[in-house]
Amino acid sequence: IRGYPCYKSVRGTFDWMQDMSERAASIPNLSIEIKDIGDSYLKSVDSNDGYDMLAMIITGNGAPSVGTKSVFFAMTGIHAREYTPTELASRWAEEDLINQYGIDTDITAMLDRTEIHLVIQSNPDGRNLAETQKWQLRRKNANTEGKRVPCFFSTRGVDLNRNFPFRWEAPGGSSTNQCAQTYRGVKPASEPETQAIVNYCKDIFPAGQRKADPTSDQETAYREDAMGVFFDIHSYGEIIIWPWGHQNKETGNDSGLKTLVNKFVHFNRYGFAGPNNGFLYPASGATDDWAYGTLGAAGMTFELGNSFYQDCNYFENRIIPDNFPALNYAAKSSKAPYSIPKGPDVIITKIAVNGNSVTVESVASDNAFAATSLPTSQQSVSNIRYFVDFHPYDRQDGAGQSGTVFTGRSVTIDISDLVAGRHSVYFQATDDDGYVGPVTAGFFVKQETDTPPVTAPTNAPTRGPTNAPTRGSTNAPISTPPVTAPTRGPTNAPTRGSTNAPIREPTRGPTNPPTRDPINPPTRGPIGRPTTSTPIECSDSSSDLFPFDLVGIDQEYFWLLINVVFNGKFNFICELLEFATTCLNTYYKFEF
Repeated sequence: IRGYPCYKSVRGTFDWMQDMSERAASIPNLSIEIKDIGDSYLKSVDSNDGYDMLAMIITGNGAPSVGTKSVFFAMTGIHAREYTPTELASRWAEEDLINQYGIDTDITAMLDRTEIHLVIQSNPDGRNLAETQKWQLRRKNANTEGKRVPCFFSTRGVDLNRNFPFRWEAPGGSSTNQCAQTYRGVKPASEPETQAIVNYCKDIFPAGQRKADPTSDQETAYREDAMGVFFDIHSYGEIIIWPWGHQNKETGNDSGLKTLVNKFVHFNRYGFAGPNNGFLYPASGATDDWAYGTLGAAGMTFELGNSFYQDCNYFENRIIPDNFPALNYAAKSSKAPYSIPKGPDVIITKIAVNGNSVTVESVASDNAFAATSLPTSQQSVSNIRYFVDFHPYDRQDGAGQSGTVFTGRSVTIDISDLVAGRHSVYFQATDDDGYVGPVTAGFFVKQETDTPPVTAPTNAPTRGPTNAPTRGSTNAPISTPPVTAPTRGPTNAPTRGSTNAPIREPTRGPTNPPTRDPINPPTRGPIGRPTTSTPIECSDSSSDLFPFDLVGIDQEYFWLLINVVFNGKFNFICELLEFATTCLNTYYKFEF
Protein backbone atom coordinates (compact mmCIF):
# COMPACT_ATOMS: atom_id res chain seq x y z
CA ILE A 1 0.00 0.00 0.00
CA ARG A 2 1.40 3.39 -0.95
CA GLY A 3 2.89 5.06 2.08
CA TYR A 4 2.67 1.83 4.11
CA PRO A 5 5.22 -0.61 2.67
CA CYS A 6 4.69 -3.20 5.41
CA TYR A 7 1.09 -3.91 4.30
CA LYS A 8 -0.03 -5.99 1.34
CA SER A 9 -2.84 -4.67 -0.84
CA VAL A 10 -5.98 -6.69 -1.58
CA ARG A 11 -4.47 -8.02 -4.78
CA GLY A 12 -1.14 -8.55 -3.06
CA THR A 13 -2.85 -10.61 -0.37
CA PHE A 14 -4.52 -12.87 -2.90
CA ASP A 15 -1.25 -13.29 -4.80
CA TRP A 16 0.51 -14.13 -1.53
CA MET A 17 -2.10 -16.78 -0.75
CA GLN A 18 -1.45 -18.45 -4.08
CA ASP A 19 2.31 -18.30 -3.49
CA MET A 20 1.91 -19.99 -0.12
CA SER A 21 -0.29 -22.69 -1.62
CA GLU A 22 2.35 -23.48 -4.22
CA ARG A 23 5.11 -23.38 -1.62
CA ALA A 24 3.34 -26.01 0.50
CA ALA A 25 4.16 -28.59 -2.17
CA SER A 26 7.82 -28.39 -1.10
CA ILE A 27 7.09 -28.84 2.64
CA PRO A 28 6.43 -32.49 3.55
CA ASN A 29 3.02 -33.15 5.14
CA LEU A 30 1.93 -29.49 5.04
CA SER A 31 -1.38 -28.77 3.31
CA ILE A 32 -2.54 -25.32 2.17
CA GLU A 33 -5.82 -24.97 0.30
CA ILE A 34 -7.31 -21.78 -1.16
CA LYS A 35 -11.08 -21.97 -1.38
CA ASP A 36 -13.54 -19.62 -3.07
CA ILE A 37 -16.37 -19.22 -0.55
CA GLY A 38 -18.44 -16.51 -2.25
CA ASP A 39 -18.39 -13.09 -3.87
CA SER A 40 -17.95 -9.54 -2.68
CA TYR A 41 -20.84 -7.15 -3.15
CA LEU A 42 -19.49 -5.65 -6.39
CA LYS A 43 -18.83 -9.06 -7.90
CA SER A 44 -22.32 -10.25 -6.94
CA VAL A 45 -23.67 -7.37 -9.03
CA ASP A 46 -21.19 -7.63 -11.92
CA SER A 47 -19.05 -10.72 -12.40
CA ASN A 48 -16.37 -8.55 -14.04
CA ASP A 49 -16.07 -6.34 -10.98
CA GLY A 50 -15.23 -6.92 -7.33
CA TYR A 51 -13.49 -9.93 -5.80
CA ASP A 52 -13.89 -13.54 -4.82
CA MET A 53 -14.12 -14.20 -1.10
CA LEU A 54 -11.20 -16.53 -0.44
CA ALA A 55 -10.49 -18.76 2.55
CA MET A 56 -7.04 -20.17 3.28
CA ILE A 57 -6.91 -23.53 5.05
CA ILE A 58 -3.61 -24.57 6.66
CA THR A 59 -3.10 -27.94 8.33
CA GLY A 60 -0.55 -30.69 8.72
CA ASN A 61 -0.86 -34.32 7.77
CA GLY A 62 2.10 -35.68 9.69
CA ALA A 63 0.05 -37.57 12.30
CA PRO A 64 -2.00 -40.30 10.59
CA SER A 65 -3.62 -41.46 13.85
CA VAL A 66 -5.45 -38.15 14.39
CA GLY A 67 -9.25 -38.31 14.43
CA THR A 68 -11.34 -35.16 14.02
CA LYS A 69 -9.17 -32.07 13.94
CA SER A 70 -10.07 -29.00 15.94
CA VAL A 71 -10.97 -25.75 14.15
CA PHE A 72 -9.45 -22.29 14.49
CA PHE A 73 -11.07 -19.64 12.29
CA ALA A 74 -9.94 -16.04 11.94
CA MET A 75 -11.35 -13.28 9.76
CA THR A 76 -9.73 -9.91 9.21
CA GLY A 77 -10.40 -6.78 7.20
CA ILE A 78 -14.18 -6.70 7.73
CA HIS A 79 -13.76 -2.96 8.32
CA ALA A 80 -11.92 -1.66 5.29
CA ARG A 81 -9.81 1.08 6.86
CA GLU A 82 -8.15 -1.23 9.39
CA TYR A 83 -4.84 -2.01 7.70
CA THR A 84 -3.16 -3.95 10.50
CA PRO A 85 -5.36 -7.07 10.99
CA THR A 86 -5.00 -8.48 7.47
CA GLU A 87 -1.24 -8.20 7.58
CA LEU A 88 -1.03 -9.72 11.04
CA ALA A 89 -2.99 -12.76 9.88
CA SER A 90 -0.85 -13.30 6.78
CA ARG A 91 2.42 -12.77 8.66
CA TRP A 92 1.34 -15.20 11.38
CA ALA A 93 0.38 -17.78 8.79
CA GLU A 94 3.68 -17.51 6.95
CA GLU A 95 6.21 -16.85 9.70
CA ASP A 96 4.87 -18.86 12.62
CA LEU A 97 2.91 -21.63 10.89
CA ILE A 98 4.25 -22.32 7.40
CA ASN A 99 7.90 -21.47 8.06
CA GLN A 100 7.98 -23.44 11.31
CA TYR A 101 6.07 -26.54 10.27
CA GLY A 102 8.38 -29.54 10.55
CA ILE A 103 10.90 -27.46 12.51
CA ASP A 104 9.16 -26.22 15.64
CA THR A 105 7.72 -29.29 17.36
CA ASP A 106 4.99 -27.36 19.17
CA ILE A 107 3.75 -25.67 15.97
CA THR A 108 3.98 -28.93 14.04
CA ALA A 109 2.03 -30.87 16.68
CA MET A 110 -0.67 -28.19 16.73
CA LEU A 111 -1.03 -28.01 12.94
CA ASP A 112 -1.17 -31.80 12.62
CA ARG A 113 -4.26 -31.76 14.85
CA THR A 114 -5.85 -28.42 13.95
CA GLU A 115 -7.29 -26.81 10.84
CA ILE A 116 -6.47 -23.12 10.55
CA HIS A 117 -9.07 -21.26 8.46
CA LEU A 118 -8.28 -17.67 7.48
CA VAL A 119 -10.52 -15.25 5.58
CA ILE A 120 -7.96 -12.47 5.38
CA GLN A 121 -9.86 -10.05 3.15
CA SER A 122 -13.40 -10.15 4.51
CA ASN A 123 -14.43 -6.90 2.80
CA PRO A 124 -12.26 -6.70 -0.31
CA ASP A 125 -14.34 -4.06 -2.14
CA GLY A 126 -14.18 -1.70 0.80
CA ARG A 127 -10.53 -2.45 1.44
CA ASN A 128 -9.61 -1.55 -2.13
CA LEU A 129 -11.25 1.85 -1.63
CA ALA A 130 -9.51 2.29 1.72
CA GLU A 131 -6.17 1.64 0.01
CA THR A 132 -6.66 3.83 -3.06
CA GLN A 133 -8.73 6.61 -1.48
CA LYS A 134 -7.35 6.86 2.02
CA TRP A 135 -9.14 10.12 2.77
CA GLN A 136 -12.44 8.23 2.83
CA LEU A 137 -11.49 6.23 5.91
CA ARG A 138 -13.99 3.72 4.62
CA ARG A 139 -15.36 1.27 7.15
CA LYS A 140 -18.27 -0.38 5.33
CA ASN A 141 -18.68 -2.47 2.19
CA ALA A 142 -19.44 -1.06 -1.27
CA ASN A 143 -23.21 -1.60 -1.32
CA THR A 144 -25.00 1.58 -2.44
CA GLU A 145 -28.34 0.02 -3.36
CA GLY A 146 -31.57 1.60 -2.21
CA LYS A 147 -30.02 4.84 -0.97
CA ARG A 148 -32.77 7.43 -0.54
CA VAL A 149 -30.65 9.92 1.38
CA PRO A 150 -27.35 11.58 0.45
CA CYS A 151 -24.28 9.99 2.01
CA PHE A 152 -20.66 11.05 1.97
CA PHE A 153 -18.31 8.66 0.21
CA SER A 154 -16.97 7.32 3.50
CA THR A 155 -20.43 6.61 4.89
CA ARG A 156 -21.83 4.58 2.02
CA GLY A 157 -22.40 0.85 2.36
CA VAL A 158 -23.32 -1.60 5.11
CA ASP A 159 -21.34 -2.23 8.28
CA LEU A 160 -20.69 -5.96 7.91
CA ASN A 161 -20.00 -6.24 11.63
CA ARG A 162 -23.63 -5.30 12.30
CA ASN A 163 -25.05 -7.56 9.59
CA PHE A 164 -24.59 -11.04 11.09
CA PRO A 165 -27.79 -13.00 11.78
CA PHE A 166 -27.80 -13.09 15.57
CA ARG A 167 -29.52 -10.43 17.68
CA TRP A 168 -29.44 -8.21 14.59
CA GLU A 169 -32.18 -5.93 15.91
CA ALA A 170 -31.01 -5.75 19.54
CA PRO A 171 -31.69 -2.21 20.78
CA GLY A 172 -28.91 0.34 20.73
CA GLY A 173 -26.38 -1.87 19.00
CA SER A 174 -26.60 -0.70 15.38
CA SER A 175 -28.25 1.91 13.18
CA THR A 176 -31.05 1.99 10.60
CA ASN A 177 -29.60 5.19 9.15
CA GLN A 178 -28.03 4.29 5.82
CA CYS A 179 -25.30 6.88 6.26
CA ALA A 180 -24.35 5.80 9.77
CA GLN A 181 -21.09 3.96 10.20
CA THR A 182 -22.95 1.20 12.06
CA TYR A 183 -25.73 0.81 9.47
CA ARG A 184 -26.85 -2.80 9.75
CA GLY A 185 -28.37 -3.36 6.30
CA VAL A 186 -31.93 -4.09 5.24
CA LYS A 187 -32.06 -7.50 6.93
CA PRO A 188 -29.82 -10.01 8.73
CA ALA A 189 -27.07 -11.36 6.46
CA SER A 190 -28.25 -9.16 3.61
CA GLU A 191 -24.70 -8.75 2.30
CA PRO A 192 -22.92 -11.35 0.15
CA GLU A 193 -19.75 -11.03 2.23
CA THR A 194 -21.71 -11.91 5.38
CA GLN A 195 -23.46 -14.79 3.63
CA ALA A 196 -20.15 -16.24 2.45
CA ILE A 197 -18.64 -16.25 5.96
CA VAL A 198 -21.82 -17.54 7.63
CA ASN A 199 -22.19 -20.45 5.21
CA TYR A 200 -18.50 -21.32 5.36
CA CYS A 201 -18.37 -21.36 9.16
CA LYS A 202 -21.49 -23.52 9.35
CA ASP A 203 -19.62 -26.05 7.22
CA ILE A 204 -16.42 -26.16 9.27
CA PHE A 205 -17.63 -25.97 12.90
CA PRO A 206 -19.32 -29.07 14.39
CA ALA A 207 -23.08 -29.10 13.91
CA GLY A 208 -23.66 -31.43 16.85
CA GLN A 209 -22.76 -28.84 19.49
CA ARG A 210 -25.24 -26.16 18.32
CA LYS A 211 -28.49 -25.18 19.99
CA ALA A 212 -31.85 -25.80 18.32
CA ASP A 213 -32.94 -22.18 18.87
CA PRO A 214 -29.90 -20.08 19.78
CA THR A 215 -31.76 -16.77 19.85
CA SER A 216 -34.25 -17.80 22.51
CA ASP A 217 -31.83 -20.10 24.36
CA GLN A 218 -29.09 -17.64 25.25
CA GLU A 219 -28.81 -18.59 28.91
CA THR A 220 -27.77 -22.24 28.54
CA ALA A 221 -24.04 -22.86 28.55
CA TYR A 222 -22.38 -24.99 25.91
CA ARG A 223 -20.60 -28.11 27.10
CA GLU A 224 -17.05 -27.48 28.23
CA ASP A 225 -15.78 -29.86 25.57
CA ALA A 226 -17.40 -27.80 22.77
CA MET A 227 -14.85 -27.32 20.02
CA GLY A 228 -13.61 -24.37 17.99
CA VAL A 229 -12.27 -20.82 18.25
CA PHE A 230 -13.58 -17.93 16.13
CA PHE A 231 -11.51 -14.74 15.88
CA ASP A 232 -12.53 -11.45 14.29
CA ILE A 233 -9.42 -9.26 14.33
CA HIS A 234 -9.80 -5.47 14.10
CA SER A 235 -8.01 -2.25 14.91
CA TYR A 236 -7.77 -0.24 16.97
CA GLY A 237 -7.98 -0.01 20.77
CA GLU A 238 -5.72 -2.72 22.26
CA ILE A 239 -8.60 -4.52 23.92
CA ILE A 240 -10.17 -7.97 23.68
CA ILE A 241 -13.96 -8.30 23.37
CA TRP A 242 -15.96 -11.44 24.08
CA PRO A 243 -19.71 -12.25 24.23
CA TRP A 244 -22.15 -11.03 24.94
CA GLY A 245 -21.63 -7.85 23.01
CA HIS A 246 -25.24 -6.95 22.23
CA GLN A 247 -25.89 -6.55 25.95
CA ASN A 248 -23.79 -6.20 29.08
CA LYS A 249 -24.55 -9.70 30.28
CA GLU A 250 -22.37 -12.74 30.79
CA THR A 251 -22.89 -15.91 28.77
CA GLY A 252 -23.21 -19.34 30.31
CA ASN A 253 -19.58 -19.94 29.33
CA ASP A 254 -18.21 -16.67 30.66
CA SER A 255 -15.80 -18.41 33.03
CA GLY A 256 -14.18 -20.28 30.14
CA LEU A 257 -14.20 -17.30 27.79
CA LYS A 258 -12.70 -14.98 30.40
CA THR A 259 -10.04 -17.55 31.30
CA LEU A 260 -9.05 -17.79 27.63
CA VAL A 261 -8.90 -14.00 27.33
CA ASN A 262 -6.80 -13.88 30.48
CA LYS A 263 -4.21 -16.07 28.76
CA PHE A 264 -4.21 -13.82 25.67
CA VAL A 265 -3.72 -10.73 27.84
CA HIS A 266 -0.63 -12.37 29.32
CA PHE A 267 0.96 -12.20 25.88
CA ASN A 268 -0.33 -8.94 24.39
CA ARG A 269 -1.18 -6.97 27.56
CA TYR A 270 -4.46 -5.73 26.08
CA GLY A 271 -7.42 -4.55 28.11
CA PHE A 272 -10.47 -6.61 29.01
CA ALA A 273 -13.67 -5.48 27.24
CA GLY A 274 -16.26 -8.12 28.03
CA PRO A 275 -19.54 -8.23 29.95
CA ASN A 276 -19.21 -6.70 33.40
CA ASN A 277 -15.50 -6.44 32.78
CA GLY A 278 -14.69 -3.37 30.70
CA PHE A 279 -17.87 -3.54 28.60
CA LEU A 280 -18.02 -0.51 26.30
CA TYR A 281 -21.38 -0.36 24.51
CA PRO A 282 -23.86 -2.73 22.84
CA ALA A 283 -23.08 -4.05 19.34
CA SER A 284 -25.83 -6.08 17.65
CA GLY A 285 -25.39 -8.37 14.67
CA ALA A 286 -21.66 -8.66 15.41
CA THR A 287 -19.46 -11.55 14.35
CA ASP A 288 -18.32 -12.81 17.75
CA ASP A 289 -21.83 -12.92 19.23
CA TRP A 290 -23.01 -14.79 16.14
CA ALA A 291 -20.15 -17.31 16.30
CA TYR A 292 -20.71 -18.06 19.97
CA GLY A 293 -24.50 -17.95 19.95
CA THR A 294 -25.03 -19.92 16.74
CA LEU A 295 -22.00 -22.21 16.40
CA GLY A 296 -20.98 -22.74 20.02
CA ALA A 297 -17.46 -21.58 19.16
CA ALA A 298 -15.43 -19.34 21.45
CA GLY A 299 -16.05 -16.02 19.70
CA MET A 300 -13.47 -13.28 20.23
CA THR A 301 -12.65 -9.84 18.85
CA PHE A 302 -9.12 -8.47 19.03
CA GLU A 303 -8.57 -4.71 18.63
CA LEU A 304 -4.96 -4.17 17.56
CA GLY A 305 -2.76 -1.14 17.93
CA ASN A 306 -3.67 2.53 18.24
CA SER A 307 -4.61 3.63 14.72
CA PHE A 308 -6.55 2.49 11.67
CA TYR A 309 -3.63 3.32 9.36
CA GLN A 310 -1.07 1.97 11.79
CA ASP A 311 2.53 2.98 11.15
CA CYS A 312 4.84 0.16 10.10
CA ASN A 313 7.30 0.59 12.95
CA TYR A 314 4.68 0.04 15.63
CA PHE A 315 3.11 -2.80 13.69
CA GLU A 316 6.31 -4.75 13.18
CA ASN A 317 7.95 -4.08 16.55
CA ARG A 318 4.97 -4.20 18.88
CA ILE A 319 1.81 -5.67 17.35
CA ILE A 320 3.44 -8.71 15.72
CA PRO A 321 5.52 -9.90 18.70
CA ASP A 322 2.66 -9.19 21.10
CA ASN A 323 0.04 -11.16 19.19
CA PHE A 324 1.74 -14.13 17.52
CA PRO A 325 1.95 -16.03 20.85
CA ALA A 326 -1.70 -15.22 21.59
CA LEU A 327 -2.78 -16.61 18.21
CA ASN A 328 -0.73 -19.75 18.78
CA TYR A 329 -2.28 -20.23 22.20
CA ALA A 330 -5.77 -19.83 20.73
CA ALA A 331 -5.06 -22.46 18.09
CA LYS A 332 -3.64 -24.87 20.69
CA SER A 333 -6.76 -24.41 22.82
CA SER A 334 -9.27 -24.82 19.98
CA LYS A 335 -9.99 -28.46 20.79
CA ALA A 336 -11.89 -27.37 23.92
CA PRO A 337 -11.51 -23.61 24.44
CA TYR A 338 -13.87 -23.42 27.43
CA SER A 339 -11.86 -25.92 29.47
CA ILE A 340 -8.26 -26.24 28.22
CA PRO A 341 -7.19 -22.71 29.31
CA LYS A 342 -8.43 -23.52 32.83
CA GLY A 343 -5.80 -26.25 33.10
CA PRO A 344 -2.09 -25.84 33.85
CA ASP A 345 0.36 -24.75 31.19
CA VAL A 346 3.63 -26.63 30.80
CA ILE A 347 6.83 -24.82 29.82
CA ILE A 348 9.72 -27.02 28.71
CA THR A 349 12.94 -25.35 29.83
CA LYS A 350 15.56 -27.96 28.90
CA ILE A 351 15.88 -31.27 27.07
CA ALA A 352 19.20 -33.14 27.32
CA VAL A 353 20.07 -36.55 25.84
CA ASN A 354 22.71 -38.72 27.45
CA GLY A 355 23.11 -42.06 25.72
CA ASN A 356 19.97 -44.12 26.30
CA SER A 357 18.21 -41.54 28.44
CA VAL A 358 16.75 -38.09 27.96
CA THR A 359 16.17 -35.63 30.80
CA VAL A 360 13.46 -33.01 30.42
CA GLU A 361 13.12 -30.05 32.75
CA SER A 362 9.77 -28.28 32.80
CA VAL A 363 7.47 -26.01 34.76
CA ALA A 364 3.74 -26.62 35.14
CA SER A 365 1.43 -24.06 36.68
CA ASP A 366 -2.18 -22.89 36.53
CA ASN A 367 -1.07 -19.26 36.48
CA ALA A 368 2.05 -19.42 34.30
CA PHE A 369 0.26 -17.59 31.50
CA ALA A 370 -2.44 -15.90 33.57
CA ALA A 371 -2.43 -12.12 33.32
CA THR A 372 -4.64 -11.67 36.37
CA SER A 373 -5.59 -13.85 39.32
CA LEU A 374 -8.90 -15.29 38.17
CA PRO A 375 -10.44 -18.09 40.25
CA THR A 376 -9.57 -20.54 37.46
CA SER A 377 -5.84 -19.78 37.77
CA GLN A 378 -5.44 -20.53 41.47
CA GLN A 379 -5.36 -24.34 41.55
CA SER A 380 -2.33 -26.46 42.28
CA VAL A 381 -1.06 -28.98 39.76
CA SER A 382 -2.37 -32.47 40.43
CA ASN A 383 -0.15 -34.35 37.99
CA ILE A 384 2.03 -34.02 34.92
CA ARG A 385 2.20 -36.66 32.22
CA TYR A 386 4.64 -37.20 29.39
CA PHE A 387 4.21 -39.10 26.14
CA VAL A 388 7.01 -40.13 23.80
CA ASP A 389 6.22 -40.18 20.07
CA PHE A 390 2.49 -40.31 20.83
CA HIS A 391 0.36 -37.19 21.15
CA PRO A 392 -2.32 -37.24 23.90
CA TYR A 393 -5.02 -36.48 21.32
CA ASP A 394 -4.05 -39.36 19.01
CA ARG A 395 -5.58 -42.80 18.80
CA GLN A 396 -4.04 -46.12 17.92
CA ASP A 397 -6.36 -49.02 17.15
CA GLY A 398 -9.17 -46.82 18.46
CA ALA A 399 -7.53 -46.17 21.82
CA GLY A 400 -5.37 -43.46 23.28
CA GLN A 401 -2.57 -43.59 25.81
CA SER A 402 -2.60 -42.39 29.39
CA GLY A 403 1.02 -41.29 29.42
CA THR A 404 3.46 -41.58 32.31
CA VAL A 405 2.93 -39.54 35.45
CA PHE A 406 5.90 -37.86 37.13
CA THR A 407 6.45 -35.32 39.88
CA GLY A 408 8.92 -32.51 40.28
CA ARG A 409 10.52 -30.25 37.72
CA SER A 410 12.44 -32.85 35.76
CA VAL A 411 12.04 -36.38 34.51
CA THR A 412 14.57 -38.80 33.03
CA ILE A 413 13.13 -41.08 30.36
CA ASP A 414 14.61 -44.38 29.23
CA ILE A 415 14.99 -44.29 25.43
CA SER A 416 16.99 -47.46 24.99
CA ASP A 417 14.20 -49.00 22.87
CA LEU A 418 14.10 -46.06 20.45
CA VAL A 419 15.99 -45.99 17.18
CA ALA A 420 18.53 -43.27 16.55
CA GLY A 421 17.06 -40.06 15.17
CA ARG A 422 14.58 -37.32 16.09
CA HIS A 423 11.74 -38.06 18.52
CA SER A 424 8.92 -36.01 20.00
CA VAL A 425 7.94 -35.71 23.63
CA TYR A 426 4.59 -34.27 24.75
CA PHE A 427 3.62 -32.91 28.17
CA GLN A 428 0.20 -32.24 29.65
CA ALA A 429 -0.75 -31.26 33.20
CA THR A 430 -3.93 -31.51 35.27
CA ASP A 431 -4.92 -29.24 38.16
CA ASP A 432 -6.75 -30.05 41.39
CA ASP A 433 -10.10 -29.17 39.81
CA GLY A 434 -9.52 -31.80 37.13
CA TYR A 435 -8.89 -29.39 34.27
CA VAL A 436 -6.34 -30.64 31.73
CA GLY A 437 -4.24 -27.92 30.11
CA PRO A 438 -2.88 -27.60 26.59
CA VAL A 439 -0.31 -29.99 25.16
CA THR A 440 3.26 -28.74 25.00
CA ALA A 441 5.62 -30.48 22.60
CA GLY A 442 9.39 -30.72 22.38
CA PHE A 443 11.87 -32.94 20.61
CA PHE A 444 15.15 -34.70 21.19
CA VAL A 445 17.61 -36.49 18.96
CA LYS A 446 18.90 -39.90 19.98
CA GLN A 447 22.43 -40.30 18.76
CA GLU A 448 24.19 -43.40 17.66
CA THR A 449 26.19 -45.02 20.46
CA ASP A 450 29.44 -43.43 21.68
CA THR A 451 28.37 -39.87 20.82
CA PRO A 452 28.46 -36.91 23.24
CA PRO A 453 25.32 -35.74 25.08
CA VAL A 454 23.02 -33.40 23.16
CA THR A 455 20.83 -30.61 24.54
CA ALA A 456 17.84 -29.94 22.31
CA PRO A 457 16.10 -26.59 21.87
CA THR A 458 13.07 -26.08 24.09
CA ASN A 459 9.65 -24.89 23.12
CA ALA A 460 9.15 -22.23 25.77
CA PRO A 461 6.88 -19.55 24.28
CA THR A 462 8.49 -16.91 22.09
CA ARG A 463 7.17 -13.38 21.69
CA GLY A 464 7.46 -12.91 18.00
CA PRO A 465 8.10 -14.31 14.56
CA THR A 466 11.37 -15.71 13.46
CA ASN A 467 12.75 -16.61 10.08
CA ALA A 468 15.55 -18.67 11.56
CA PRO A 469 15.43 -22.40 10.87
CA THR A 470 15.11 -23.22 14.60
CA ARG A 471 13.78 -21.27 17.54
CA GLY A 472 16.50 -22.00 20.04
CA SER A 473 15.98 -22.09 23.75
CA THR A 474 14.37 -19.31 25.74
CA ASN A 475 14.83 -18.40 29.31
CA ALA A 476 11.41 -19.34 30.58
CA PRO A 477 10.94 -18.61 34.25
CA ILE A 478 10.97 -21.51 36.67
CA SER A 479 8.37 -21.51 39.39
CA THR A 480 6.25 -23.84 41.43
CA PRO A 481 2.48 -23.79 41.42
CA PRO A 482 0.81 -21.56 42.25
CA VAL A 483 3.24 -18.83 41.21
CA THR A 484 3.27 -15.23 40.19
CA ALA A 485 2.77 -15.02 36.45
CA PRO A 486 6.15 -14.88 34.75
CA THR A 487 7.10 -12.34 32.17
CA ARG A 488 6.19 -13.16 28.64
CA GLY A 489 9.42 -14.27 27.09
CA PRO A 490 12.18 -12.09 25.65
CA THR A 491 11.34 -8.74 24.15
CA ASN A 492 13.21 -5.54 23.50
CA ALA A 493 10.06 -3.50 23.27
CA PRO A 494 9.78 -0.61 25.71
CA THR A 495 7.52 -0.91 28.71
CA ARG A 496 4.04 0.36 28.01
CA GLY A 497 1.58 2.15 30.16
CA SER A 498 -1.67 0.69 31.38
CA THR A 499 -4.05 -0.64 28.77
CA ASN A 500 -6.84 -1.38 31.20
CA ALA A 501 -8.82 1.63 30.08
CA PRO A 502 -9.86 1.05 26.47
CA ILE A 503 -10.67 4.66 25.62
CA ARG A 504 -9.47 4.63 22.05
CA GLU A 505 -12.05 4.27 19.36
CA PRO A 506 -12.87 0.56 19.10
CA THR A 507 -13.55 -1.04 15.73
CA ARG A 508 -17.08 -1.96 16.71
CA GLY A 509 -17.79 1.62 15.95
CA PRO A 510 -19.43 3.28 18.92
CA THR A 511 -22.14 5.77 18.12
CA ASN A 512 -21.33 7.29 21.51
CA PRO A 513 -18.22 7.12 23.71
CA PRO A 514 -18.21 4.86 26.76
CA THR A 515 -20.58 6.06 29.44
CA ARG A 516 -18.35 5.07 32.30
CA ASP A 517 -15.64 7.42 33.49
CA PRO A 518 -12.22 6.58 32.09
CA ILE A 519 -9.97 4.84 34.55
CA ASN A 520 -6.70 5.98 33.03
CA PRO A 521 -6.41 8.55 30.26
CA PRO A 522 -4.32 7.55 27.23
CA THR A 523 -0.59 7.65 27.79
CA ARG A 524 0.55 7.24 24.20
CA GLY A 525 -0.22 10.74 23.01
CA PRO A 526 -2.85 11.96 20.58
CA ILE A 527 -4.41 9.90 17.84
CA GLY A 528 -3.22 12.09 15.04
CA ARG A 529 -0.39 14.46 14.17
CA PRO A 530 0.36 17.96 15.42
CA THR A 531 -0.39 20.98 13.31
CA THR A 532 2.19 21.47 10.59
CA SER A 533 3.07 24.24 8.21
CA THR A 534 3.01 21.84 5.28
CA PRO A 535 0.48 23.08 2.69
CA ILE A 536 -2.73 21.09 2.46
CA GLU A 537 -2.89 19.06 -0.74
CA CYS A 538 -6.48 17.96 -1.06
CA SER A 539 -5.91 15.97 -4.24
CA ASP A 540 -3.15 13.83 -2.75
CA SER A 541 -5.00 10.95 -1.10
CA SER A 542 -1.68 9.26 -0.31
CA SER A 543 -0.73 12.01 2.13
CA ASP A 544 -0.57 10.72 5.67
CA LEU A 545 -1.29 14.09 7.25
CA PHE A 546 -5.07 14.02 7.44
CA PRO A 547 -6.01 10.33 7.48
CA PHE A 548 -4.65 10.19 11.04
CA ASP A 549 -6.03 13.52 12.18
CA LEU A 550 -9.52 12.74 10.89
CA VAL A 551 -9.45 9.12 11.91
CA GLY A 552 -12.35 9.35 14.34
CA ILE A 553 -14.53 12.14 13.03
CA ASP A 554 -17.11 9.74 11.64
CA GLN A 555 -17.55 8.40 15.17
CA GLU A 556 -19.00 11.73 16.32
CA TYR A 557 -17.17 13.36 19.23
CA PHE A 558 -15.15 10.36 20.46
CA TRP A 559 -12.18 11.63 18.48
CA LEU A 560 -12.40 15.06 20.07
CA LEU A 561 -12.88 13.49 23.50
CA ILE A 562 -9.52 11.71 23.24
CA ASN A 563 -7.45 14.41 21.54
CA VAL A 564 -8.87 17.52 23.13
CA VAL A 565 -10.27 16.56 26.55
CA PHE A 566 -7.73 13.89 27.53
CA ASN A 567 -4.66 15.15 25.68
CA GLY A 568 -5.33 18.89 25.51
CA LYS A 569 -4.53 19.09 21.80
CA PHE A 570 -6.71 22.11 21.00
CA ASN A 571 -4.70 22.74 17.84
CA PHE A 572 -6.51 19.73 16.37
CA ILE A 573 -9.71 21.78 16.19
CA CYS A 574 -7.92 24.52 14.25
CA GLU A 575 -6.42 21.97 11.89
CA LEU A 576 -9.82 20.38 11.36
CA LEU A 577 -11.35 23.75 10.45
CA GLU A 578 -8.47 24.45 8.06
CA PHE A 579 -9.02 21.12 6.38
CA ALA A 580 -12.77 21.64 6.15
CA THR A 581 -12.52 25.05 4.51
CA THR A 582 -9.82 23.98 2.08
CA CYS A 583 -10.85 20.47 1.12
CA LEU A 584 -14.58 20.12 1.63
CA ASN A 585 -15.50 20.83 -1.98
CA THR A 586 -12.69 18.62 -3.22
CA TYR A 587 -13.47 15.48 -1.26
CA TYR A 588 -17.09 15.34 -0.23
CA LYS A 589 -19.91 15.13 -2.74
CA PHE A 590 -23.49 14.19 -2.08
CA GLU A 591 -24.94 11.09 -3.64
CA PHE A 592 -28.63 11.09 -4.56
